[in-house]
Amino acid sequence: MVVSQVGQMTAIGHVTILASDDLLRLAKSMLPPATDLTTILTKLNQGRGIPAVVEEVLNQPRVTLGVGAVQVVLIPAGDGAAFTLTELRPLRLPDQDRLARQAVWLHAASWQVSEPRAARVTKDAKHIVAAVLKAWRLRQQATPLSTVDHTEAEQNRYLDALEALIGLTQRLEQDRLLLGGQQETFPYQTIVPGEAGRWVAQLAPGAARPRARAQLRIRSAPEWRGMVVAQSRAGVVVEFSQRAGGTPPTTGILEYLPSLAQFHVQREAVATLRARGATNPYLLEMLVTNHYQALAKPRKAEEAPEGLDPDQAAAWRAAQTVADALLVLGPPGTGKTHTIAQIAQTLAARGQRLLVTARTHRAVDNALERLSQIPGLRIIRAGQPERMAPHARPWLLDQQASTLQHAMIERLLTSVAALEQALALLGDVQQLEDADRQDQAHGAMVQEVVQIQQALQRARDAIDLRLGVPMRLWEAELGDAVGQL
Repeated sequence: MVVSQVGQMTAIGHVTILASDDLLRLAKSMLPPATDLTTILTKLNQGRGIPAVVEEVLNQPRVTLGVGAVQVVLIPAGDGAAFTLTELRPLRLPDQDRLARQAVWLHAASWQVSEPRAARVTKDAKHIVAAVLKAWRLRQQATPLSTVDHTEAEQNRYLDALEALIGLTQRLEQDRLLLGGQQETFPYQTIVPGEAGRWVAQLAPGAARPRARAQLRIRSAPEWRGMVVAQSRAGVVVEFSQRAGGTPPTTGILEYLPSLAQFHVQREAVATLRARGATNPYLLEMLVTNHYQALAKPRKAEEAPEGLDPDQAAAWRAAQTVADALLVLGPPGTGKTHTIAQIAQTLAARGQRLLVTARTHRAVDNALERLSQIPGLRIIRAGQPERMAPHARPWLLDQQASTLQHAMIERLLTSVAALEQALALLGDVQQLEDADRQDQAHGAMVQEVVQIQQALQRARDAIDLRLGVPMRLWEAELGDAVGQL
């Protein structure tokens, strides 16, 4: 069961549950496999808080506890000193939702089950039922959860334990690789290129085989690293995600690739929490105490996008006002991914950024595939390419950077071609201007010749008037005389 604490812990004393054998036999057929009253009682006595809701049925309070995957339904016994078990039933999703929204948290000194006729309760037991009902009434008053005071020492103890767990997990991983020794190496005799950038390594006879989808590297060329994507009778197919160029060594040894990156990231996260630098100011309190902030009511009822059913629309509205974390439960096929896409579209339209994460690469790829259908939403995929679905790899930052680089180069080449064309046109314009200037100079010379011809004509006319004979006749006679001489 996934239920977050929504109220302060209510400490109660020793609780006695009265249960008849007939009821237990009847309930056994309805409980999940390997679940009986003994396992339920063990979980009740683990020292953790137990979520509970109270409802009035026929003017009598009925208390429902969430214990693992089971609901334990109780009513106060006649004298109020104990509870009577009335029902044991599986915990369904609506029940989980009710507990998540309304539960009070009970912390009992101990829980015990007894036959009604053999019950032995303590003197202070009469106050237990009253304490539970009082806690429930206080819960209904919706006291702000942010007023709960949790000491810094408690939070630091949690972070210390978390850091120690990270260190222990890292040492176990390193020991696992070291203890493997030669069994964790895989000598190969030849390696030849396969399809789609993959390489087929033929293992030495009798050599062990690496795990499917294991991360490997070549010992003599550690820059060649990748993942086992297939296995055959004679060897393995490795898709190398990082390479030095050229071809890998023709013979060599494949070995598991130790990775400490996840532990570095985890330690950085703890350091951020310790410095109280998390973007979500309520995150550390949620992790340490299971307290979360009550959902704020929107100032106005927002209309949900089309295509969402009432439950999906409620989740969409809650995502608009949630202060810390929102848990949406639903079995497969109920539209969780579709709801995520609608929430992402709404928040992205407001200029916000979103991080989509999941336990498996397939779940992330499925969510991003749905998100990719939203116009104007830019998606960047992080992770190891060999673990992603083929359709998700174009969203990798490297792929998008390469695509953007090629697009920029294409735009640059287009701009250069346009500039060259503009320069050529400019040259043509300059030639036309030069020709025009030449035409203007030629026109001036013609005009000057005309002026000279006109001046000569005026001179001839003046001579004609002085001689009384047209100058052209005089010029002709003078020419003949010169010719005779």
